[in-house]
Amino acid sequence: MPIFNEQALDLKLNAALATFHSYKDAIISAGGHSKHFRIPKLKLMQHVVPSICVLGAPMQWSADITEHAHVTEIKHPARAGNNQNYYAQIACHLDHSKRCFRFDLATAIASSHHHPENNNDPADDEDHEPDNEKIDSMLYYSPTRKVLDYFKVADMLINDMLNKAPHLRCTFMSGTTAIHLTIKPHHWMTIKEATTLFKLPDLCPAIHDYLDRCTNGIEHSIGSQRHASSNSSLPSNRIQIWTKIHVQTRNYHDTAVVEPAQTMNIAPPSQEHPCGLYDSTVFSTHTKSDWPSSGLNGHVVVQFQIVFCMLGMDEFLTYVQHFNVTSPTLGHTTDVNAAGLHALKHATRINGDWIGDVLPVSYLRSPVYLVPCFGKNTNSRLTKHTSHKLSNKFWLNHYWNKQIYYSLSNDT
Repeated sequence: MPIFNEQALDLKLNAALATFHSYKDAIISAGGHSKHFRIPKLKLMQHVVPSICVLGAPMQWSADITEHAHVTEIKHPARAGNNQNYYAQIACHLDHSKRCFRFDLATAIASSHHHPENNNDPADDEDHEPDNEKIDSMLYYSPTRKVLDYFKVADMLINDMLNKAPHLRCTFMSGTTAIHLTIKPHHWMTIKEATTLFKLPDLCPAIHDYLDRCTNGIEHSIGSQRHASSNSSLPSNRIQIWTKIHVQTRNYHDTAVVEPAQTMNIAPPSQEHPCGLYDSTVFSTHTKSDWPSSGLNGHVVVQFQIVFCMLGMDEFLTYVQHFNVTSPTLGHTTDVNAAGLHALKHATRINGDWIGDVLPVSYLRSPVYLVPCFGKNTNSRLTKHTSHKLSNKFWLNHYWNKQIYYSLSNDT
């Protein structure tokens, strides 16, 4: 197994970087690259050696997210051949896969005409898990799908271009972010039942505090002292709950281009996910924000715990838990600076409970990807299901995708 020692770090990794930096201006002058080298992978390489020296191990995240296309389009087709003429066989394999996909698609469309009674509302089906037959067909070929522009949908609803737009709009936008929820919620239950299902004993007091702020015209915030009485009345004791929402952002460099929507999960504990499935996101601290140009300035990183709407209200709300953020600075004397990433820790109250509050879903700005910071001594109870629940410190992965990389680079 390869081992990183001082000799390998200095003579190989640092030397390779030094060679690149000595020639990069010549590359630009010769027209080999345009304008700059502001590339996520190159930024990441600057922190590999300091991270090993300070943390004792390379930064703990996977490149699977950005390298997945290489696996499906190159590695798998290559393994299906006989190790001869790779390029020709890969191209042939992809061509056959595309033809198989189109055949399966055509037969599926033809067969659906014989069973019109099975056609449901697409809004009801979009969150359903595909069956095994559909999964197999997707292994053949995945054509480029047209990106659904939720910004246009939201604009149509605002301008009442849809004759029967519901009062509670399930597609809306806020700044450079568009949010879509299915018309039908995934659960209907009382606040008490939701408190038990999602294991949120602080949910009801947080709702009271949110409504009190609305009544008194106070800006919503996270972690501030609560003043509302838990004995005050609520508009309703029943809430509608969504376990998935779709978030779409605009391109960082060209706001006229919309990025593909991402699905965020907010699922309660279950047999498949014993600790639940809760994604993290960037939230604005006020109604208006200049994300992504300002980075995390004026924003917070939170983890969804529940997304709901109270009966009688026309606003989607969410209970989120807050993280304290430590930003990297120049130098490599600390683990945060060596990694070149923001370090996150659960914000806690005086009694040790994690800080959570209710905010409007419209404050959401962008999904983010957190990586548990295991350190040199890893908790033996950590699994893929418990790593986020049992960990207290996380890295905010700047390299999840290019949009996040450029947004968070403004804060470092």
